[in-house]
Amino acid sequence: MNSSEPFLTDPIPVKVYDEANEERILTLIFSAPMDGHINLVIIGAVTKAIVDRLNSDLAAGVGTGYLNIMNEKNQQEPQSIFIKEFFYQDYEFAFKEVVEFGMGLGMAIYRQKFLRQKISQVIANDAIDWGLNEKEAFVKAKEKDYTETPGVVFWEKKTDTTWVIPGEAVKFWSNILVNESDKGCSLAKELYQAVHSSDKQATKKLSSAIESLLLHGE
Repeated sequence: MNSSEPFLTDPIPVKVYDEANEERILTLIFSAPMDGHINLVIIGAVTKAIVDRLNSDLAAGVGTGYLNIMNEKNQQEPQSIFIKEFFYQDYEFAFKEVVEFGMGLGMAIYRQKFLRQKISQVIANDAIDWGLNEKEAFVKAKEKDYTETPGVVFWEKKTDTTWVIPGEAVKFWSNILVNESDKGCSLAKELYQAVHSSDKQATKKLSSAIESLLLHGE
């Protein structure tokens, strides 16, 4: 993840499919907090159906990332956490690589305090504890104090408390922006090829080019 402004994450290329099951290559990146919002930016050619499903898959992935951390903790200390409810239990994803990106993001939010700090800036819910005094922490709220739809409900042995992972910590972006320019589409495809060929130098160069395109149109 990227801790520098003006982006919250590095550009991540993903493969998706349109309504005709034709392959499309996109790049996803999150803005840093801007005017009280975090934006999900999609670079590449999309349809409304792709955007809608990508949005859902990404949230499901983030929620699953939190669940993965809980499973890791239960492996280290059996029965330290009991999952009471997982909102995405029966969710059927469309775009595997989008879900995988979301999973990595959910796990990174637990492990990286700066991500929790940034996201907390755009969420107005006093019931949520963002764990800003800890290096690693769940974003959580006591079940009895949280009135919205959660991502996960879990009991924690250490505190003998039932917590929720708030929906605001799962889908934390408010807006979706799309860049479908010819240059954006080309860069998205090139970045996908660079990442999957493990070309670190090309990946870095193309990532910088995508960020420059979004910031300066060049």
